[in-house]
Amino acid sequence: MRNRIIVFAIVLFVCLTGFGRVFSSDEQNPPEIEIYSHPGVELVNVVAFLSTIDQYSNCQLLTSVFLYQAKKFFAPWKDHPVVQQYVILKDNEGIDEVYQIMLEGEPWEEQAAKLEIEDEDKEQIVLFVETLQDFAKVSHFSQYMTTMKHPYSQIASSFQYTEHIQEELRTAQNFFGYNFHKVHVLLCPTQLYAMNSFVTINHASQKRDLFILASLSDVQNGYLQFGTKSSFSSLLSDTVPIFLFQQAMDHYGIRMNEFQSKTNQLFFHQLLEALRIVVYKDTYTKIPVDDFLHQCTEKGKTFVSPIYSIIDKEYTSSREEYVHFIAYTPHFYNSLMVLFNGGDV
Repeated sequence: MRNRIIVFAIVLFVCLTGFGRVFSSDEQNPPEIEIYSHPGVELVNVVAFLSTIDQYSNCQLLTSVFLYQAKKFFAPWKDHPVVQQYVILKDNEGIDEVYQIMLEGEPWEEQAAKLEIEDEDKEQIVLFVETLQDFAKVSHFSQYMTTMKHPYSQIASSFQYTEHIQEELRTAQNFFGYNFHKVHVLLCPTQLYAMNSFVTINHASQKRDLFILASLSDVQNGYLQFGTKSSFSSLLSDTVPIFLFQQAMDHYGIRMNEFQSKTNQLFFHQLLEALRIVVYKDTYTKIPVDDFLHQCTEKGKTFVSPIYSIIDKEYTSSREEYVHFIAYTPHFYNSLMVLFNGGDV
């Protein structure tokens, strides 16, 4: 699964020696979890479904009310220009940006214009969201969502992994000392076998919401399934530490891409791997942590183990001094730069 850290925010620079207000009290408590389906995300998923509609003629999950009705309602528009544009964007790995725009809200063109990507790629996404709006209009997408309101409500009420997600987020909160403002689990019944996650930032409050997109994966005893405990654990342990680490970096005006340019891609990815391990331990590694760290070193990932040791020595063992990871970040940043430049930490 390709997990990309994409956030749209105006980050105010805060001097590394300063430390201001970080988050509100509710972000120091387990976040509220909302379960629902998002119209903008579903709109993109319908287009994605149309791009492969002929491949699912014998798919067992087509018997679900969602895929059956989506095929029946939208098949007349399978040749709409937005479908081919979707295929092009998918081939160019631009779909994550489209989902992010949907989550940020309208106007979509303005959100697309803020993307920090190559101009050519940005033009493709702007064209796509413009054409997407035309598709929504001519296909009467809002009418479809109104018609399907009750089935969407049913899948939300029967979702069974809320407590498991809370447990995974509590593990991250115990480590970082803060969490997301709110978590949105978006059920995607017109998409098959996919999971992804995104973060949005409220520009005024700087509060961050986590969005988990969970697609239709199975039918058990007549109930549609959206992922499993294992798939949610895998997604959250893979991405949540990175999102919360990014919040700490943003607080001090350290952009992730700038930090990566000061080191290199290999060091950066090994840093992210060390964070996953130190937060979720063997839930992430699946084997004893020491054995996993040894395997990393044998595979040439020589920074994972020392970064893990730095965090364990400087932060995990000093929580009386560092009540949360944001307070520790300047020290951590300096230690990382010393390690990268060959010094002893």
